[in-house]
Amino acid sequence: MIDPSLAIAKFEQLVWLAATAESDIDRATLFGAVMALCNALKEEDAARRLGLEKCLQGARWSVCAMLGYDTTHGHDKDTHLVWALGWVAIMRRTLGERQGDTE
Repeated sequence: MIDPSLAIAKFEQLVWLAATAESDIDRATLFGAVMALCNALKEEDAARRLGLEKCLQGARWSVCAMLGYDTTHGHDKDTHLVWALGWVAIMRRTLGERQGDTE
């Protein structure tokens, strides 16, 4: 099990790193890290019903598009950066609401 709050914070760091990655090795490393973290969050989401699935899909797509591992659908890197950060913000808010339900 992972701490979803920490994982989301780390995901945001990966988003910023993806925005500035210049070399193929950096992009490949970040792609692997993003996919591993998304898979871990997806498993945690399924186990705890956190409601993060749609956010994870959107954020993963935008980051992978920024890194060149998914289609951009004609949108530039800056647009994908804004979208990914938006998904991160929604994940944080959703998680906060879920944690508030259990307190």
